[in-house]
Amino acid sequence: MRKEDGLEKLKADLKSGAFERLYTLYGDEDYLKRFYLSELKTKLLDGGDEEFCYFQYDMQTFDLVSLCDNLESYPFCGGNKLIVLENLELSKIPEGDKRQLISRLGELAEFVTVVFYYDSIFLQVEYAVKLRRQGELRELSKLGLAVDVSIRGQGELSRWAARHFKAAKKKISPAAIQFLLSYTDNSMTNLKTEIDKLVCCPAEEITEREITELCSKSFEADIFDLTAAVADRKFPRALEVMGGLKEQKTEPLEVLYGISAVFTEMLYVKTALEAGVFDAAKIVSDFKIKSSRKFLITRYLSKVRGEQESFLKEALRRCLALDGALKSSRNDRWFLLEQMLCELSALSD
Repeated sequence: MRKEDGLEKLKADLKSGAFERLYTLYGDEDYLKRFYLSELKTKLLDGGDEEFCYFQYDMQTFDLVSLCDNLESYPFCGGNKLIVLENLELSKIPEGDKRQLISRLGELAEFVTVVFYYDSIFLQVEYAVKLRRQGELRELSKLGLAVDVSIRGQGELSRWAARHFKAAKKKISPAAIQFLLSYTDNSMTNLKTEIDKLVCCPAEEITEREITELCSKSFEADIFDLTAAVADRKFPRALEVMGGLKEQKTEPLEVLYGISAVFTEMLYVKTALEAGVFDAAKIVSDFKIKSSRKFLITRYLSKVRGEQESFLKEALRRCLALDGALKSSRNDRWFLLEQMLCELSALSD
């Protein structure tokens, strides 16, 4: 089953009232995961007494005997029972208990629905741990419906944000909404916070001015500004942006990876323009770029038009060389990064 199919199936279940016995909710979009979990709880319990129909466990409260008892006992006064297992890491459960748990989950009664819920940070870990946890999610997907709730695309987020501004009786243009999405982190949890700030300001219409004054700038937006400053021969501006990243205690390697990603996307756009492709959506699709970066791709269209392809390729070569230096050199890593940006600014002149 494709990722989007799992979410569409969950939506259909909520509409029809015919539920799977087990769901696994995971992915980057915590706001939507919490929303769908709340909807499942509302529909399944239908006003029933939560004390007897709703049970929640995490790694600290997990107890196999208690869980099995709740899986098997009939709900008070009939109805359904919902059991939520939050951020449960199967590899940390004793092997015998794990086998018994998997066995019980494979033969759930019709009145029980189990939801494995995982926060976005569950997979935001070092590579070896991430691989192990991904394997656990695949194991759970064999027992029920796996629902990967990822960050929404630009079109869906734009419509969602527009509804919130309209409900608050605030004017905002489609272009301003697109700027908001390019300026802030695109998780719905973060966007809702930024929208709440904006609707409280006295201005009748929200413009780029209100957004830059009130909203928190995302790491991706800072990296775009940093890279653009280098390409525009504005090294002092690049140092200014990098100073802000240093104050936020961002790792130099993370900054380098961000710069490399932007230069890579610029090269994609340059290649597309040379081939006569000017549509941002097609470029995103052809080069398998995340849809959330479509607005940045739109901004690249004008920026790279007059840029030399040789400069973009040289920038990527230097990023690759610096990657090795940052991992092996004893020199100050911020100094090495500043040195590379200074050299690139001179090259682009």
